[in-house]
Amino acid sequence: MLKPGTDPYCLAPRIHLGTLLWSSNPSTKLACHTLDILQDFPQDFIPQQENTTVLAVVSDEYQLSRLDQLLEALLDARDIATASRLGLMFQRSNKNIDILKNCIKLAEGSLKPLQLPSHIKLLLTESPRTQYCRRRTRFTSESASSLRSEVSGIASSEPLELSETSEVLIVLEALVQNLDHGTTIGNMLLLGYRIALATNKPYQDVFSSLMKDNPGTLINTVLQAGQPCGSALLTLLCEDLVSAVIQGSSTFLWSDSQFPKLVSLLEDPYILGDKLLAASNISSVRAVTGLLILAHHCYTAACNIKGITRTLRRAKIMAGVLLQEQEWGLLVRLLTGMRRFTDMVYIFHALKENDRFESLLGQGMDKVPGLQIAILDYLERYYAEDKDTIRITALHFKMYSRVATQYIKDGQERTLRLKGSLANTEDTRALLMAAMLDFSQAAQYYLQANTLTKAMWASHQAELVALQISLLNMLAADQTTTSLLQLDTQAITDIINTTLRLF
Repeated sequence: MLKPGTDPYCLAPRIHLGTLLWSSNPSTKLACHTLDILQDFPQDFIPQQENTTVLAVVSDEYQLSRLDQLLEALLDARDIATASRLGLMFQRSNKNIDILKNCIKLAEGSLKPLQLPSHIKLLLTESPRTQYCRRRTRFTSESASSLRSEVSGIASSEPLELSETSEVLIVLEALVQNLDHGTTIGNMLLLGYRIALATNKPYQDVFSSLMKDNPGTLINTVLQAGQPCGSALLTLLCEDLVSAVIQGSSTFLWSDSQFPKLVSLLEDPYILGDKLLAASNISSVRAVTGLLILAHHCYTAACNIKGITRTLRRAKIMAGVLLQEQEWGLLVRLLTGMRRFTDMVYIFHALKENDRFESLLGQGMDKVPGLQIAILDYLERYYAEDKDTIRITALHFKMYSRVATQYIKDGQERTLRLKGSLANTEDTRALLMAAMLDFSQAAQYYLQANTLTKAMWASHQAELVALQISLLNMLAADQTTTSLLQLDTQAITDIINTTLRLF
């Protein structure tokens, strides 16, 4: 852990110019860029020994321009340590490096706002978005009130010096706004300071965790703080998410728990959706599936119809790839993750045609919102004749009301065929017995679904069919009687007055 007042860039290993120049196998594009730029400098600046650090002043305008390009590239790559070392080696000052150094000191508490160098104070007074007050007593009540809202969740046994922290926060925001390069580092410094206030943790610990390369570190820190996240950090969040998804972090790949919380902290979720969708052009089908799901979450939260449409279009293409590679698990996950069951009916078709429909009935699928109803609606629409499958599926999800409704539908279809006069035949009695069983089963399942009114209605229908069977049993073979089924009020009155009163 860093001690207060220690600049992290001072802890970096010393930079050896010879190593930068003559490394035969640069590992990154930035290393190649560094070699390309430094080759424009005079050979006197190149050390004769590998461990020699050269300190020289560059005066040539072209060399200064190339050096500035290098420093800017290093800052954009978040390597402030190397940028600072090179600036010292060539005695080249850089506005962005100076700003970041002072931001670090302010955040650590080793420097007060009133102790800032004059050229940094000048930047503050010229800031287009923030008015810097030279004395803490001149801070407006609006600024203090705003910060109180930001740090209202702090649980600390020691009273917080609100005026001092508010001044530091305002100065940090103004300085970060003045950065032309290294904005990623600046935004992380600002985020680290905000999180340190919100969680009552030392700033050094927070910033160290943010700078780690472990996937999900930034996201976990943001979630822990619970502070709204502006658009400036969306690039960092996207990089963290993509790294987590590619490395198979289940928390972010399947997005059922943490990711919705993260989206709720974003001011513009659709921007993160755009970045995730753009990052989905990779070869790993598993990672692409996860990124599409996350992007869809962002667009849905932002109610961005255009983004949702783009994601669904990409998802359809991806489903074809998954089908070709027979990645059934990922195909199911794409469907259940995006939850656009009507728009993605082609996945239902693919699973059914390839005898993989049972994948939708696996463990945990009953917890996916809307999936149970979507499966039954699909089966009833495209496979209505397969009634056994529909009933088994509904029973699997313990949707007893849907099972009862199916039995009611079957019973009514049977009774519709028995209108008018009924002949006492084997076929008629078989049809009536089947209808009575249908209504009886429906009554039982309605009871299991705790819908007592419907259960009583189904029971009455079963009793009515039983009465019809009783009337038929009193007749000789092939004799006819009036049907008691599917009658209106007037017909029921007539039957009671003419036929039933004889019994």
